[in-house]
This record gives sequence, C-alpha cells and structure tokens, in this order.
Amino acid sequence: MNPSLVAESEAPTERCPWCDSQILRSKFLQIQAKIADQERRKLAEERAFIEARVMEDAATKLAGVVAERDEVRSKLKEVGAREATIRQQAATEAEARTRLEAEKTLTAVTAQRDQATCKLQELEAREATIRQQAATEAEARTGWRRRRP
Repeated sequence: MNPSLVAESEAPTERCPWCDSQILRSKFLQIQAKIADQERRKLAEERAFIEARVMEDAATKLAGVVAERDEVRSKLKEVGAREATIRQQAATEAEARTRLEAEKTLTAVTAQRDQATCKLQELEAREATIRQQAATEAEARTGWRRRRP
C-alpha cells in the first residue's frame, strides 16, 4: 500500500457541510472558517442595510416633523398677525364708539345748557319786567299816597 494513502485514510475526516462528502479535518476547518467569514460578511452587510434603512426612515420622519413644525410656526405667525389686526380694529371701533357716545353726551349736555340759558334769559327778562312793574307800582302807590293826604 501506498504510505500517503495509508496516512490519508488514518487522518481524521469530516463530512463537507456543502456537498456532504468525506474530507480531511484540516479541509473541513478551512471550509468552516470560510463559511464563518461569509456569514460574518453577510451579517455585516445586513446590519449596514438595516442601519441605512433605519437612518433613512428616521430622516424621512424627521423631515416630516420639521415640515409640520415649520407649517405650525407659519400658522402661528399668521394667527399672531391676525390677532394684532383684530385688536387694532377693536381698539379703533371702541374709540369710535366712545367718541360717538361722547358726542351724543356732549350734544345732550349742550342742549341742556342751551335750554338752561334760554330759561335764564326768560327769567332775567321776567325779573326785569317784574322789577319794572314793581317800580311802576311803587311810584304809583307812592304818588297816589302823596295825592291823598
């Protein structure tokens, strides 16, 4: 027998994980290491792919949130501007109403003053008439009394 065949037949053997044939233990270990390297590479590629997808999904979600935030911020500015306009309109309307009410009150007070002035003039005229009448009566009485003695 050939000594290399004897050495080969006495060497430990394993079954090939790929083709299930008998192979030397050293060859089996090489194949096993190669498979492990391939599996590690596949795992690293899958991890990188998953991380890329997660990052892409996160970026998409973040972009959506940022866009929504910007839209809300814009609406907030619009609402603030609208509020300021409404406040200004309300102040203007309140001022106009107050001015109108003040003018009505002033008109009423002016009318009352005019009535009081008119009445005062009437009373002063009556007073003057009464004084004149009293003076005339006094003269008449005084003159009448003087004639009677």
